Amino acid sequence: MTPAQSKKQGHDLKSYLQAKVPNVIGLIREIEGLRKDGSAVPLDISLVEFSIDGANYFTGIVRDVSLRKHQEQQEKEHLEELAHVARLCLIGEMGSGIAHEVNQPLTAIANYSQACLRFIGAKNLDLEELGGILFKIHQQALKAGQIIHRMKDFVSPKKMYRIDTDINTLIEDAVSLSATDFKQNNISLELDLAKNLPDINIDNVQIEQVILNLIRNSIDALMDLPQKSQRQMLIQTHMKNLKQIEVKVNDNGSGIDEAQKEKILTPFFTTKPSGMGMGLSISRSIIEAHEGDLSFSSNPEEGTTFYFTLPVKRKIK
Repeated sequence: MTPAQSKKQGHDLKSYLQAKVPNVIGLIREIEGLRKDGSAVPLDISLVEFSIDGANYFTGIVRDVSLRKHQEQQEKEHLEELAHVARLCLIGEMGSGIAHEVNQPLTAIANYSQACLRFIGAKNLDLEELGGILFKIHQQALKAGQIIHRMKDFVSPKKMYRIDTDINTLIEDAVSLSATDFKQNNISLELDLAKNLPDINIDNVQIEQVILNLIRNSIDALMDLPQKSQRQMLIQTHMKNLKQIEVKVNDNGSGIDEAQKEKILTPFFTTKPSGMGMGLSISRSIIEAHEGDLSFSSNPEEGTTFYFTLPVKRKIK
């Protein structure tokens, strides 16, 4: 251990003792030390209290956790790569709906442009009305651009980047991407989103990927129902406890049978003819990487509910 490292360790131990806070005993704190060559090394430091002949003593335990950190980084990068592949497949599944969403503003632009050409050829040109139509063209062009930009961000490979987020807004964004599928398949969607939820610190793209995947699974389950059946989906958010927000995606589809329940969250298991069987497995890994849990409940012929938890943003005291 270098003099600088020893000095830092002594400073941390002294800070613990001067704080006189009993709940630091036994807790592990991450710090950064220095090797002899000056390179940084991740360390875990903990404080242990013991008594000898009625006198209290404190011992600091320092562990080099370089190998563990390296393994965690490799696992994180592997998850990011898998999540990227899954996003590409997810966008492929949503292709027709996305094409419809982009085609709507493009069709509007074509119609408004045609109207402008007619106005220009008129004898008495109304510049105010022409300006109004040009403004609508501008709005529709921006709308199309926003859709394409969001798709580009969603499928781009990226490192996990967490920001403070309102989970309800993220759900509404995910729902908007699936709006065409709801209409085309006659699915009734209900949002029951709790108000004034605290922010969560998450990677927006990855959590939106989880939400979209659960929505897609519910849509697929509902499409198996007879055409004239009521197809219903309910998405809910609420505080599960003081530290966690829970998100639920419920459908009234045919449910999951007992044989499928045991495999549904495992890699490469799928009920879709062209599916990879990675969506739910990767979704669970993403949620666990965010310190949450993903699970489900289902009864045959009664529907399925997938739900996951995410920790709320910790307040700095």
